[in-house]
Amino acid sequence: MSATQRIQKNVDFLIPLCQEAHDQGNRFNEAWEKGIKQEGIKYKERVEYKELLQDWKKSFSHIYNKIFLIIKKLKNDDLSEIDVAMAFLKIDIRFFRSGYLKEDLCKALKHIKFSEDYKKIIQDIIINQFSIKGREFGEFGRLAIKVQDKEFEERISQLTMNTNLHIQLRAKWVLSLLNNTILLS
Repeated sequence: MSATQRIQKNVDFLIPLCQEAHDQGNRFNEAWEKGIKQEGIKYKERVEYKELLQDWKKSFSHIYNKIFLIIKKLKNDDLSEIDVAMAFLKIDIRFFRSGYLKEDLCKALKHIKFSEDYKKIIQDIIINQFSIKGREFGEFGRLAIKVQDKEFEERISQLTMNTNLHIQLRAKWVLSLLNNTILLS
């Protein structure tokens, strides 16, 4: 099985977990807003609130624990879960603190020596991030330095001509990182 196939298998496993964390967060927020409007701060004492809070925490704690373990392994040069790490970075379902997890994962990955297959996979993941809003893009940009080659630079360079100004600016910033220059405008 190729790296791409293994990663896709992990994506298929993680998507329902991430979607559940996202959905559970939305349910909790909706119930919270409704409860606070109707009952004020007393809503926190209701069993319904406590159950929703527990369900919400449960929905993302499994993912957190798994990703924190992977980050720890990566920092110790243990690549046994690299496919799960790549899969998590590929998924663009947002949930509570998922951006912070992706940032930490990118930081851990910057210290890994990648095969050509994984470099291409990471490059594709980074290219997909240009259109996704989130604070973690900064770490994706810094990770781009680790996997850069001429073809990757050309793909990013093409994004500087995108009709979306947000994508253009991100592309210019990443190119400035890759070329070790300071972007002033």
